[in-house]
Amino acid sequence: MKLTATIALSTLFSAALAAPSPYPKGAEEPQNKDANLKLVRVTVQHEKATSNTEFAITDPDTKDTLAHMCADSLGGSTAPDAFPVAVDIDPTGSGKITINDKEYRVHSKAQVSGGVTCTRMFDDDELLVTCDDVPVPAESLERMSIATRQNCFDGTMHFHRARDFVLGEVIANATAEGVHGLQSREEDPCSPEHDGIDLRGDGSPKQRYLHKQISENIGCTNAATCTVGRTESESYSIGFSASLSGAGWITGGFDVSRSWSTGNTYSCSGEEGDEVCIWYKTAHTAYEVHREGYTDCFMTTCGAHCPEADYTLTSPNERNKGGGYYCVIGTCRSKGEQYWEEGRDGEA
Repeated sequence: MKLTATIALSTLFSAALAAPSPYPKGAEEPQNKDANLKLVRVTVQHEKATSNTEFAITDPDTKDTLAHMCADSLGGSTAPDAFPVAVDIDPTGSGKITINDKEYRVHSKAQVSGGVTCTRMFDDDELLVTCDDVPVPAESLERMSIATRQNCFDGTMHFHRARDFVLGEVIANATAEGVHGLQSREEDPCSPEHDGIDLRGDGSPKQRYLHKQISENIGCTNAATCTVGRTESESYSIGFSASLSGAGWITGGFDVSRSWSTGNTYSCSGEEGDEVCIWYKTAHTAYEVHREGYTDCFMTTCGAHCPEADYTLTSPNERNKGGGYYCVIGTCRSKGEQYWEEGRDGEA
């Protein structure tokens, strides 16, 4: 079943949701170059459990948000005298957008969509559709009203960060664990696992998420539909990390484990011309610990042993609470690429 949303530009509000707008890998130059038109980014983000939906239109040049609206469904609202941008999509983001009675298919290739370039990310919880190079009359943009920003969602929405990474809008070293000061996942065999390790206070727990592409990229080149699944995917073992080399591990009383396997029994489908891949989000809890030390360093078979230290453990949440797999269409990277995302304070 299709769900339709119409954004009335003159009634929308301003917000800070803008981001640079490079084309997805392999995309074409925009075809809409009329001097009277402004090419903008249209973003639709939808939280499936609550039906809360955010619509935004941003300027790729100034990075300003030109229009913004919260809705309680993908239905949106209509102002009869306004210039409308209508979004007609299903829960996977497949569908079309309509600007001034001209329809564009939601697709990453401009020659398929009719001139715009769109990407999709979705799972059981949320949906993000991003369309760049959307032509809007410049005069209608000048009439837009500006108001205070709004937060459309009660919880944390993850796909904006994921979208920015796969579009290359996140710095390259965000793919390395070192971005959090994390080092070896392997525990020093000379370090006793529970020898004098305790939480520092309450541990100051914080949620972190490791996003990783676990599949190859599948292209629907000569088929109406295509699916990436188990055959093209790999299961990865994600272990705990520590900010101190050779550190021991404890749960700290949190619902965490030493390691978690992503699995590879997932599938994502696309339509003709799409490039599809599977990403996996492993949810972690980071917590501060203290290891008791000795008055003096002493020698072991592994060298000098001076174990007193404060450090951070980042451990996968039990049952991957807060994580899961999601589908990416139009902005796939390479299997094995990953990055860390900072989350909220607190336990899972």
